[in-house]
Amino acid sequence: MNLEYLPQPSLALARIGEHFLKDMQYFGRLRSMGPLSLEKLTPYGHKSVFIVDFFTLLQTQGGLRLSRDEDIPFYYNLKDWASVTAPAGYCGRDGEVTPSALAMSLFEGWDLRTTGSFHARLFKAALWRVKEHGLRSALGLMFDLYQAGFSGRPELYEVAELLLSGRCSASSDDDMVRRFLNGFPPDAARWHALIPSTDWIRPTRDGDEWVSLLLEQAATAIQRVRESPDFDEWWVRQMQLHGLLLTVSMLVKRFGGTGRLSLPWKTRLAQWEEIEADAFSFIGLAMTPGLPLPTWEMRANSIQGLAKTYRDRAGRNWKRRFLQERLMVPDGIRNIVLGTPEVEVPQRWRALSRRVIRPWMAVLRESREPDFFRVIRHPPEKLVNHTRIQQAMRSLGVEDSDDQVRHVRRVANAELGISSAEDRRIISALNEAIGFARAQCSEEEQLQKFGDIDRLFRAQKYGAALVKAEDLLHAYPYSKRALDSVARLHEVRGNLQQALEHLIDSIALEPMNPRAWRSLADVLNRRGNEREAQLAVMCGRLIRI
Repeated sequence: MNLEYLPQPSLALARIGEHFLKDMQYFGRLRSMGPLSLEKLTPYGHKSVFIVDFFTLLQTQGGLRLSRDEDIPFYYNLKDWASVTAPAGYCGRDGEVTPSALAMSLFEGWDLRTTGSFHARLFKAALWRVKEHGLRSALGLMFDLYQAGFSGRPELYEVAELLLSGRCSASSDDDMVRRFLNGFPPDAARWHALIPSTDWIRPTRDGDEWVSLLLEQAATAIQRVRESPDFDEWWVRQMQLHGLLLTVSMLVKRFGGTGRLSLPWKTRLAQWEEIEADAFSFIGLAMTPGLPLPTWEMRANSIQGLAKTYRDRAGRNWKRRFLQERLMVPDGIRNIVLGTPEVEVPQRWRALSRRVIRPWMAVLRESREPDFFRVIRHPPEKLVNHTRIQQAMRSLGVEDSDDQVRHVRRVANAELGISSAEDRRIISALNEAIGFARAQCSEEEQLQKFGDIDRLFRAQKYGAALVKAEDLLHAYPYSKRALDSVARLHEVRGNLQQALEHLIDSIALEPMNPRAWRSLADVLNRRGNEREAQLAVMCGRLIRI
């Protein structure tokens, strides 16, 4: 994003805007796997309203625009849409779409999903794309909207099924559009009022010629997962992949089945069953309340175990088969994971970043605060004496201290399966207790560390306080208080660029914090960006207490 009215390049607000848009997309992507209820949307809805207001303010006062290379798919909304802009397409390629319009389209789409009426809007978007660029492009847009957080899996299936049914009943793409329009004027300004006619579609399964388009979408999505640039994208793309592969499988069966597929496609479909199961395991781990937030360390043991199985069975070609048949190792770090597992993976691969943690908690952890989650986990020896864990051990009949530590370690690292009745019994007894123990240990640790930091700050020992604050933030990267402490100490010491970086992260993590906006304005002023500092103050005033 760019702020075109500023006399100097934006130091903070454009980056915050990029984060806010990604934040909304992550919420949509994590909510894409099934139905969306008003109850599930409401807690996040307040933040979305602030984000739309933020974009609107910066567009009018700062000239906020999307960068030309931001190829984000979109569909129209009814509150903030220019009449000359296409009803659907891709930013940059199909006209200029403002950040506030994109955010409003996301929010309106979610709201329509809660009432079960979203598929009508998505279908109008698809039909426009068929009119302008043909069926292949329209199907691609539908899958891209799903993967960008603009639609859910149920609606993706409904719209793709209706499109293909219509195409099977028509002689060409243009003929299909004409029949759906039924005389409606095909212009962009009135497209939202379209009521498609569907009574002309005849029941058919004769869609073999379109099956390859669906399979290509699945193959492209799998490759996107392999090419994930970081841990955030790797995990979220895996979770969405399960729904996408399921949708493609259902559509392939609906339009001709797999019997007449070529041998290469049949082989790939067989491999995709394992990949779909792997993707589903990501969903299970993400949604299990007692488990910690995902980290690479948490998955490393199971990946090495599976790799060993392939190494033992497949001989010298084991790596090729493992990477082809299973989607467990991203391309970016496969040489480390499969070649030198003792080497640490890069920072961006170790855990979820701050840019995804808020929507993650809103969707998967009942909007709980992530502040006390410790990425560098408490050792089992520290957790095992917690009261709740000891109660669980008594219920399991485990008295030996070494056995107790071993059970805590195996449950904490998700090393137990659900196929064994004994493993299920251990997981059931310890999962919740371990969660309570982690939370209490983290709260006690933070209470002590923040006390030490405050004492050092009052004694004006800013360097020592900064070391402690940065150590604490390293262990608790989602702690707003730790972020603010590091930012404040950098500012006091005159490290304005470092202070700015941490304030950007703090606001991205919690936009509804007036103090952080004021601190951001102060640092921007000291950096000589007076106009951007004024805008930061105005953004802080958008907060509705």
